[in-house]
Amino acid sequence: MPPGARPPGPRRPMPTYGAPRRHRSRLPIVLLLVASLAVGAYFLLGRHSGSGSGSSQGFVATSQNLVTAADNVPLAAEKVQRFLELHTFDDDALKYIGEMQVYLDQLESIAKQSSGNQRQIADAQVTAAKQAITAATQFRQAVAFTYKLSGANAAQQTLNLALAGIEHNIKAWNQA
Repeated sequence: MPPGARPPGPRRPMPTYGAPRRHRSRLPIVLLLVASLAVGAYFLLGRHSGSGSGSSQGFVATSQNLVTAADNVPLAAEKVQRFLELHTFDDDALKYIGEMQVYLDQLESIAKQSSGNQRQIADAQVTAAKQAITAATQFRQAVAFTYKLSGANAAQQTLNLALAGIEHNIKAWNQA
C-alpha cells in the first residue's frame, strides 16, 4: 500500500453540504402568500364597505378614521419611557401613518366621484389629509431618529392644524 493511502473499507458518506437537497412542499409558502393577500384586500377594500365611498357617511367615516389614526401617532410617543422603546414607537407610528395613507386614498376616490360643492370640500380634505400625513411623518422622524423635541413639537402643532382642517371639512360636508 502506498504511503498516505487509505486501507480498503467502507466509504465515508458524502458531507451534507455537498449532497443534493430534497425539495420540501411549497404549500405553506403559498398559503402564507394567499393569507397575506386576503388581509391586504380586507384593509384596502372591505374594511369600510358598509359605508359607500361616495356617500356622506363614507366621507365622514373615512375622515374620522384618519383623525383617529393621526391622533394615535403622538399617543404612541407618550408611551415611550426608555430609549429602547423607541423602536416600538417607530413601528406603531409607521402602522398609523400607513392607515392614514389608506384613508387618504379613499378620500381621493371620494373626491373623484363627487361634484360641485362636495368636490371642493373633498379636494380640501385630501389636501388636509396629505398635510396630516406629512406632519405625522415629521413627528415620527423627530422622535425616533433626530431626538429633537422642538421638531416634534412643531410637527405636532402642524398635525393639530391639519386635523382641525379635517374636522372643519367634515362639518362643511354635512352642511352641503
